[in-house]
Amino acid sequence: TGNYSYYTEAEELIANIKMTESALIFGSGYLTSIGVIPALVGRNDLIIADKLIHACAIDASMLSRAKLKRFSHNSLDDCENLLKKHRHNYSKCILITETIFSMDGDRADIAGLLTLAEKYDCFLISDDAHGLGIIKQKFPHSRHVQMGTLSKAAGVYGGYVAADKELIELFINKSRSLIYSTSLPYPILAALIASLTIIKNSNIGQLALKNAQLFCKLLKLPKPESQIVNYIISDEKKQLTQKDKFLQHQIIVAAIRPPTVPKNKARKR
Repeated sequence: TGNYSYYTEAEELIANIKMTESALIFGSGYLTSIGVIPALVGRNDLIIADKLIHACAIDASMLSRAKLKRFSHNSLDDCENLLKKHRHNYSKCILITETIFSMDGDRADIAGLLTLAEKYDCFLISDDAHGLGIIKQKFPHSRHVQMGTLSKAAGVYGGYVAADKELIELFINKSRSLIYSTSLPYPILAALIASLTIIKNSNIGQLALKNAQLFCKLLKLPKPESQIVNYIISDEKKQLTQKDKFLQHQIIVAAIRPPTVPKNKARKR
């Protein structure tokens, strides 16, 4: 129960923004990941994922019981080498990446990965948590499954997956985190429809990207690929001290520390 009309309206908006046949809303981004990935692959299948994918995708891969292999960050060559070596030993295979990587702000080569997905008979799953509302470039493709959270640019709550209609029907019937979770409250979906309408009809996300680029220019930092800017300071105590100083000036800067990032890679984001 709980699939009221606002769900349909919000899902149609997501599908329209992502240029896919259909979309499906979950209770959160984490629930999306652990519902979608195990629905696509199982014990006799293969997952080949970027080394920097989000924790939710790692957990989902473990839940699926598929064999997990990791390729060097953003390396199409390493990804293809793993496909050449292992793909023929497994029934099904999915590739996993992020559109914009949450901790570094760099972008995946989605077009290149889709070429590999076609060549080696795989599906590509891209976590678009930080790309929705920011990146206008779309990659509609029958082998492309796009998922993400609705708590970033959309500013509300929930998660989504966008793909061909047949795949969405599969997720409705096989994703345990959808079937056995409570539906989102009606006001959340109403707010989501409002924010998705803004994302669809405006360029507000591109303003965030331009601001990030201006910020880096003023601080003489490398030009960012996305709205995410990070500055590595390995001293974790210094990170926290500086975070507090920023707060005194009403500026919120996240101090990201291990285990979220590797040791000696603490950063401001």
